[in-house]
Amino acid sequence: MNYSIFGLGNVGSKVYTILIKKKFLTFSKNNRFNCLLFKNQVNYEKLFKKHNLFIELIGNINISIEIVLNCIKYKNNYISANKDLISKYLFYINFLFKKNNKKIYYEAAVCGALPIINLLNNFYSKEKIFYFFGILNGTCNYILSNIKINKFNRLINLSIKKGMAEAQFEKDIFGLDSMYKLSILISKFNKEFFSYNYVFLESIFFINKFLKKIYYEKKHLSIYVNLNNYIFLGVSLFLTNNLFLIKTNNSFNSIIINSINSKKNTNNFNRGRRS
Repeated sequence: MNYSIFGLGNVGSKVYTILIKKKFLTFSKNNRFNCLLFKNQVNYEKLFKKHNLFIELIGNINISIEIVLNCIKYKNNYISANKDLISKYLFYINFLFKKNNKKIYYEAAVCGALPIINLLNNFYSKEKIFYFFGILNGTCNYILSNIKINKFNRLINLSIKKGMAEAQFEKDIFGLDSMYKLSILISKFNKEFFSYNYVFLESIFFINKFLKKIYYEKKHLSIYVNLNNYIFLGVSLFLTNNLFLIKTNNSFNSIIINSINSKKNTNNFNRGRRS
């Protein structure tokens, strides 16, 4: 099978090194591999006719929509880590791929190495989720894990240098990244589209000196609670002494789920790259 990768940032570059022995073409804004789109327009158009597997890691909705529509037109399978795109257009895109008997995969758009979408599809597809909370953004978690001993700006630079954040880090620290991910999960929980506009959002940008030194651990959590169909949800900074969350340090993600017929499940995976 041939692969086509769109986007060569932190995630895309890592995928490139894994698949380097495979036959595929790449297109990148930074032109790292001499593959800018306007220089390869003919090759770009031919890609979709060869039934490649498309891996989209761009983060730009406008470009991604063009790729998606071409995949559907020429009946290609599609993998995306683009949480902006998936949170806004998942149900529409999913319908089009199903209609054309093709697949769309978006596990990496939610929690990186943590297979929450697979878990929901295979074990919780008919379950009512009572509550969910977790750390969905490794960049924020890295900053909060080290905020007592480092300045905020220094931690941002370190997270970029270590490959845990892109140069455009604003979506991470302002909570937009987690908000998109949570909306995708809630849509999966309720099996209907849920707009991210309904998510209460709080960033970690305005952490004051008092909060930096406070005893309790600080975590940027994504929360979903369903109490008799009254739903509370949000992305916010929490002070916690929960042992499981305290042990989730640096670039780790973690989740806790409770449903009507299942025991509480907890998962914790190392997140070495930005999800």
